[in-house]
Amino acid sequence: MNKIIWVDDEISLLKPHIMYLEKKGYEIDTATNGYDAVKMIKEKNYDLAILDEMMVGLDGLETLRQIKAVDTAIKAIMVTKSEEEGIFLEAVGGMIDDYLTKPVSPLQLYLSIRKNLEKEDLITENLSKSYIKNYKIISGMLDKDPSFDDWIVINGMITGWSLRLDEIKDSNLAATFDDLRANANVIFGSYIQENYGKWLTGNPDKPLLSTDILDRFVIPGLKQEKTALIVIDCFPFDQMSIIEELLKDKFTIVKDSYFSILPTATQFARNALFSGLFPSEIEEKYPEIYSDNFEDEKSSNRFEQELLEKKLGSLGIDLGKKLKYSKVFKIEEFSKIESAINDLKDTQLFALVVNMVDFLIHNRKKDELLSEMMFTESSYRSTIKSWFDNSALQRIINSLGDLGFKIVITTDHGAKLINKFTKVSGDGTISSGIRMKFGKNLTTSNKKQTLYWQKPTEYKMPSVFKGMNMILAKEDHCFVFEKNLNDFYKQIKNSFQHGGVSIEEMILPVLTLKKKK
Repeated sequence: MNKIIWVDDEISLLKPHIMYLEKKGYEIDTATNGYDAVKMIKEKNYDLAILDEMMVGLDGLETLRQIKAVDTAIKAIMVTKSEEEGIFLEAVGGMIDDYLTKPVSPLQLYLSIRKNLEKEDLITENLSKSYIKNYKIISGMLDKDPSFDDWIVINGMITGWSLRLDEIKDSNLAATFDDLRANANVIFGSYIQENYGKWLTGNPDKPLLSTDILDRFVIPGLKQEKTALIVIDCFPFDQMSIIEELLKDKFTIVKDSYFSILPTATQFARNALFSGLFPSEIEEKYPEIYSDNFEDEKSSNRFEQELLEKKLGSLGIDLGKKLKYSKVFKIEEFSKIESAINDLKDTQLFALVVNMVDFLIHNRKKDELLSEMMFTESSYRSTIKSWFDNSALQRIINSLGDLGFKIVITTDHGAKLINKFTKVSGDGTISSGIRMKFGKNLTTSNKKQTLYWQKPTEYKMPSVFKGMNMILAKEDHCFVFEKNLNDFYKQIKNSFQHGGVSIEEMILPVLTLKKKK
């Protein structure tokens, strides 16, 4: 029960107001002067003080000053004889939370108290009602065999609630939300297992994939409009929503979604994005720049500029020196791009790959400070928000907008927070991936948590995988060897990983920005 002290030298005339508030559940103590009020507050904790501005002896403002000297956290409502006086008082020192002008009705007082004392409760109550409504909508969609378009809607709703729950920190809502998202990922894993292979057959009934990004968002209008393509490695939908929020005041933004190809690993997904081709098609079409060193991301992705040029060339587009490409591995490397930003004014297509976010994820467990800052999805989002809000990348984006660029911001894959393990075994050498492994005669301890490709080449993987199997982890699982179970608890559990099958890794954002005039 909230405790209120009401200070007024004519308090006996306010008995109806006091009774009204008591019926609303408030505990009301009264004082007829400021001296008694200060003494009472020294002896008892109150949540709010109501003060008459004009009192004999200590006036309302001086009484409040002395009250605040005792309890800085107490809320205060001042009752004044005129609105002008109230506006003046409200501006004094920030001590007053609200003011009311005489005559004051019991309802006015109640609403002011409720607004100030129960603000967080009211927000939580309204959000709870909205959450229950949306929970039912999402659950209903999950029960009805969602299409890829439905999954995009479901992901948007889940992402939105992730961000809203960050603000109110309601543990009960958060627990039910985690259960809902976990169930969604179970259904999503089955959906991908059933449908992904069909998307690779040329069937037009498929979502946008990594291979479609250039054709859909970059190439149309490229000859008439300067375009910047920014690919932030390993940047899930919720992180992009934070960037969107921070950029919306300066840019008009159109947000779209696409599905990453599998595996959701940089060496496959990003090359598919820059080439418009699946891994096996890159090997077949461009053997001179194809790399099968899939254990080394840097080696596998060192030909992104060449793949982009060849994609444009296949469409009869030769930009020559009007195509610029840069890749950033460390934060300090942004400064070089930022200092030379005006050199891009005659560039027709500027492609920028930001690789340092993925580096943060992979090195989080090795760095005590990073591990502390990025322990949960919420804290990870908070870290990204703080970084981007003060980053050179945001300044580069603003400058590109000033130079007249259409800016397309996307990612190659997302990441999943890992909580469980599935044991894996096989013959000979098995790859080291945490959410994806390839090798011979692979078996796992949990088939429900494993997407198993007996013949990876049937899923447009390169010829190096002939005679091998490939396994992809579903939901929040990872793969570990029996002898390495300690590594799971020391290094992998509660870390962000990619390569597998989850909503967070596969359903990805594309922002298209134009600077507001």
